[in-house]
Amino acid sequence: MRCTFGQKLRMEESQHLELKSSREVPLLEPLSIPFAHKKLRCSIREHLAKYIVAFLNGHCLMPQHEDVSYTIMFGIHDDGTVDGYFTTDEEKDQTIRIINSWLDRLTNQYFTRRIQWIPVLGIRKAKSLGIRAYVLSVSVTPYRQQMCLLDHAEQNYVFWLRTDNCCRKMTYQEIAMGYAHAINA
Repeated sequence: MRCTFGQKLRMEESQHLELKSSREVPLLEPLSIPFAHKKLRCSIREHLAKYIVAFLNGHCLMPQHEDVSYTIMFGIHDDGTVDGYFTTDEEKDQTIRIINSWLDRLTNQYFTRRIQWIPVLGIRKAKSLGIRAYVLSVSVTPYRQQMCLLDHAEQNYVFWLRTDNCCRKMTYQEIAMGYAHAINA
């Protein structure tokens, strides 16, 4: 996949895809680069585990094809417009470690993961400053139907569910139905 700054990609949020923008980060100001990376980490902390859990629970409740992947992309607006995050190689490596740490906290990890930095092209000022913008893509592919719990104290053990293009807390009936599907799978 190739991305150009400001390009409107032909993608929409769906049951399988969540897009998160970096719009609130000031663009191309050298002092804003550490802020941009901090904002990316905050966005990961706030959204990543919740949406991955919601994708996996949606997969369990509404069984899909065997090899379906679920993806959250950071640096793309809801309408598909690319903006990206500015980061360094060191910060990219550190972010991958953070993501893996968060994914390792999920219960019932019956999925494979793929973490990818996609370069954002077409930002002349950034290139002249020697920095690069990226879209961060995190995908999971479940290999077993199993309920997944967000195991973080601040979330109070919440089950999240992805339906259509939104994420919400599961009802008790959905949790029971999900466990029934997982037992019979």
